[in-house]
Amino acid sequence: MTVAEAPDPHTDDEIAEGEARRRRAVFGLVGGFLAILVIIAGVQWATDSDDDDTGRALPDATLITLDGEEFVLTSTIGEPTVVNFFASWCAPCRAELPEFEEVSQTVAGEVTFVGINTRETDVDAARELIDQTGVSYTIALGDDGVVYEAVGGLAMPTTAFVDADGVIVEVHSGILDAGSLESKIAEHFG
Repeated sequence: MTVAEAPDPHTDDEIAEGEARRRRAVFGLVGGFLAILVIIAGVQWATDSDDDDTGRALPDATLITLDGEEFVLTSTIGEPTVVNFFASWCAPCRAELPEFEEVSQTVAGEVTFVGINTRETDVDAARELIDQTGVSYTIALGDDGVVYEAVGGLAMPTTAFVDADGVIVEVHSGILDAGSLESKIAEHFG
């Protein structure tokens, strides 16, 4: 008597579909792992690059303020300056602007603050953001990214700390809260 083989309950299509699911899962895991590595490398590169743009002169750029006046960026030479690059579409920018306003009021007369709306296609959105956040320091509009790149911006928001001689002493990419901003001002401008 021969033992009859039990029929395979899985069809060839079911087996192929199971194998395809396993391959997709493996590719998904590998892809996710690679994405995490790219993000970590990018953050590390941005962090390591903060000092690469120091020692450069503040770009001599003319922009237009919210009030429609010309603003020459190098007009701040002679006083320590914090230059913050932001955009209305940038959530971290929106979060830090009220804290920048708070610190700008605290150090008024000692440190100048300038906000530059960069890579913004909707100027009305920028105006609305400034109204919502209550920022009162000089805001320049219309930077198409040229000044941002010249300063060494890597991510939004970016903040450049410029000494009284017009030399960039630090470029920080990423959000700053009031405490961190005050610490950097104390570190760079005493």
